[in-house]
Amino acid sequence: MNGKEIAVDTMTVARFPGGGSVRFERSPVPALAPGLVRVRAEWVGLCGSDKRLLRDGTRFVPGHEIAARVVEAGESGFAVDDRVLVYIPLYCGECRLCRAGDTNRCLRLDTLVGWQADGGFREFLDLPARNLIPVPDDIGSDVAVLGLDTVGTAAHGLRMAVRALSGAPERTVVIGCGPLGLGSVAVARRLFGTPVLASDLAANRLAAATSLGAIAMPESLPRNDNPLVVEVTGSEAGRRLAWELVEPGGVLLLLGEGGTDVTFPMGPRWRRTDMTIVRSFYFPLREVAQNWDLLRAIGPELAQTLFVTTDFDDLEQTYRSFGSGQHLKPLVRMTVANGETR
Repeated sequence: MNGKEIAVDTMTVARFPGGGSVRFERSPVPALAPGLVRVRAEWVGLCGSDKRLLRDGTRFVPGHEIAARVVEAGESGFAVDDRVLVYIPLYCGECRLCRAGDTNRCLRLDTLVGWQADGGFREFLDLPARNLIPVPDDIGSDVAVLGLDTVGTAAHGLRMAVRALSGAPERTVVIGCGPLGLGSVAVARRLFGTPVLASDLAANRLAAATSLGAIAMPESLPRNDNPLVVEVTGSEAGRRLAWELVEPGGVLLLLGEGGTDVTFPMGPRWRRTDMTIVRSFYFPLREVAQNWDLLRAIGPELAQTLFVTTDFDDLEQTYRSFGSGQHLKPLVRMTVANGETR
């Protein structure tokens, strides 16, 4: 990159028509609209919520964990070649919650990049400047991707849990050790300094959790006796186990997403439980500085544990390998050595 704006007419875009396939096409690059910044995707991470897109398809371009470089800055205050992360909630910036700094809770939020707007599996994205997070010089763009869902979302949920508990828990239980669950393990250990127990049905995921300092949850772990339980599977079985484990007065933090409603059996256990249920979504921009500090401390080890690097033109196989559990967290490299997008 030479610090000059890039003039291009077409770009490579990955389409997900469904049925387990990915189709690449060349698409025109429109003129940059006033008030937007054009960025070129460099790294895109996958998370568990991405898995269904290969099967079901989507009319939008996926990819919501994006590290990029500015290629056309306009009057944004950014400069060409600046490294950024993409903050996916297209928040309004004007409602009372946005003005209070709770950008993830925008009252008018209806669009997420990679879900209801095109995401990172295309060469260029045009976005509002307020949705670009500058990456510090001492953090690599690949590791910086973890500052979004894996660390940012986990940290925000755990901070909410601590406020509900009025202090750090004496132990934390994490149910589900996918990327967000492993992020929760690493963040909880760093923030609280107390034991973290982890549970997962997959041996490789559980091994990853223990390599990050968690203790494999024993079957004999007492039910009804754990101050903070983090549920990250999004499954009915995972939620039921988490609900059984949390102690009276404790916090059940629901980070997992799934295709079924959240329900609890209306029996004596439920009726006699005094607890706080916390559901957390993404993170507000006011927490970014704290998240960078977390990433400096835990990012390199977390990246080494989670990431497998793949290439853009191998995207279909990457999704298949991720869906089968072969990879913990693919990180898709959008460019090759000479800087040209595949």
